[in-house]
Amino acid sequence: MAQIESSNCMKGITLVHVGKRNFRVPTASLPASFSSKKDVYVRTHNKDDNNKAESANEEEITLKLDISRRFYGLIIGRGGYNIKQLREETKAKIFVNYDGPVVIIGTKDRVEIAKKRIEDTIAQQNNNNTENEKSINDTKIEDKKKDDDESIKESIKDNEDFTFKLYVPTHLHGPIIGKGGSVVQQIMAETNTKIIVQRYEKLAVISGAKDGVEMARKRIENIIESQYKTANEKSDETKIEDKNKDDGESIKESIKDNEEITHKFNILGRFHGAIIGKGGNTVKQIMTETNTRIIVQRYENLATIRGTKDGVGMAIKRIEDIIESYNNAGNANNSTEIGDNKKENIESIRESVINKKEVHEGYFTDRLDVPQPLHRLIIGRGGGTVKQIMAETKTNIIIPKDENLVSNLVTISGTKVGIERAKKQIKNIIESDSIFILPPTHFISIPLTDTHLQRKVEDFKSNVLELNLQGVDKSILINSHTLHITIGTLHLYRKEDIEGAVRLLKSLSKTIDGIIGTRTLVSTLSGLAVMENDIVKSHVLYAKVEEPEGQNSTLKKLGEYLIEEFAAEGYLKKENRPLKLHVTLINTRHRNEHSASSNNDKHGESNRYPFNAGPILNKFGGIEFGNNRLESIHISKIGEYDENGRHRSEGGIKLP
Repeated sequence: MAQIESSNCMKGITLVHVGKRNFRVPTASLPASFSSKKDVYVRTHNKDDNNKAESANEEEITLKLDISRRFYGLIIGRGGYNIKQLREETKAKIFVNYDGPVVIIGTKDRVEIAKKRIEDTIAQQNNNNTENEKSINDTKIEDKKKDDDESIKESIKDNEDFTFKLYVPTHLHGPIIGKGGSVVQQIMAETNTKIIVQRYEKLAVISGAKDGVEMARKRIENIIESQYKTANEKSDETKIEDKNKDDGESIKESIKDNEEITHKFNILGRFHGAIIGKGGNTVKQIMTETNTRIIVQRYENLATIRGTKDGVGMAIKRIEDIIESYNNAGNANNSTEIGDNKKENIESIRESVINKKEVHEGYFTDRLDVPQPLHRLIIGRGGGTVKQIMAETKTNIIIPKDENLVSNLVTISGTKVGIERAKKQIKNIIESDSIFILPPTHFISIPLTDTHLQRKVEDFKSNVLELNLQGVDKSILINSHTLHITIGTLHLYRKEDIEGAVRLLKSLSKTIDGIIGTRTLVSTLSGLAVMENDIVKSHVLYAKVEEPEGQNSTLKKLGEYLIEEFAAEGYLKKENRPLKLHVTLINTRHRNEHSASSNNDKHGESNRYPFNAGPILNKFGGIEFGNNRLESIHISKIGEYDENGRHRSEGGIKLP
């Protein structure tokens, strides 16, 4: 192996590396092709190179060009057009690394042609710009032009997100990996790709730019073909070259790395439930994803993990994540307390994680804060949704299921690209219409604060209770302090959604003032009705909202405008029916809330039974509650009240 490069220590001298020795020779004595500054050539010489000049000329060399990054966009071209054309015309492999030099791989002639083309392109650009620059290597780094930036970014985008899976039998992993990983590392370096050889899946996963992935694929296929050819020659008792001994050693080393190991460490009993999961689902999932066997011995506070070095490391990391989530949820006093031999165990875990990172490079873990009520959307029916996300993004996703583990954190493990894709899919689900299958959390309300109106409602409630109707009790009668006109219900499960809804309402203030005009907005409560078609099985009874003559349905127009705006932002689901302005007076859901709280029932829908509204409508159907001046609009929280007994407001605006 000989390496020849220019030397900056003495003018006119070039440093030549031969084996482990270095020689300084006059640059003029070298071939012209070796005289370019800062160019590095690596060539492999056969013993009979001098007698086989033609054969040597066909050997591949690697050239690294130090070029100002401001020319990268020019070399790549829009959409990668220039570099693709250059590769096709020169038959050389050319890579433009944003954080490194331009790399050209090919025969000496092809490399020289590609290098000359690049230099000519840059020189022409310099002439067009009438800039007086010395050379490519002495060019000062200037601010990148906008078009160059776009081209570079587009090229980088082209270099991402391309993955190819190649089937590789287990017994051929060794030759592909090489001794100490030398073969696979060389392939990755020369093709600018990332390669992960998965033993249990019998796959080589190649990620990177499309051209680089294709080159890496061919290199691996050539190794596989070579191994099969060697095996056939061996069966025919043909002599095997010395290099196969190195391959044999690399196979043995690869097998050694994949030998089963056992790791034991102490885990406090309070973490066992979270690690095992309901019905053992969590620990089973960890074993499946990491190809390990895990035994949690409850009475000995011991966990035993068996598998390959990288598999064990991954399993330990997963268990660490669960313990950390448990601690973050407030169920533990210490952040990472593991057994009596705390320091020893933590060091052991860290060492395993380090080993895991070395063997399984590119495996990361991230967490996404998702409110617990939204977890069911991510999981899907029978776990179908989360399984699909994991399959499409090549990630592993853990959603807390243990009732004792109160946590919003969804843990995602995989490659950085896979994790970002999974997070994007989860956010799309949360922000989609799927959220409307969940109960609403807030509503747009216009409070009714007139004290005369409130006294009339209290009188109505007393009269209703005097009827002694079955299923009608004080708990389902609305508190007069909470009276309001409901415009629409909202699904605001996340803090950012609540803040966004309040911002939206405030941004509409001027338009709302224009709708109302200079007159005071007034509502009239007159008559009763129920939401259900069957009055005998009613759940909600309300007072009908009317507008006084001369108001020209302003209140209804205002309500329809709010619904349109909040539906457009995804906070509200618009219904295919006219807006029904109403003020709820009786709602059996409040009985449900009372029963659920007293019976410790989280759902309690079975406690929400109907009542017969017929007698109430017959006696009070035409009741007049009077007028009320409307002074404000609020985003109110369902089921929560302030110190005055009113629905808790997240934010609101005043009306003219």
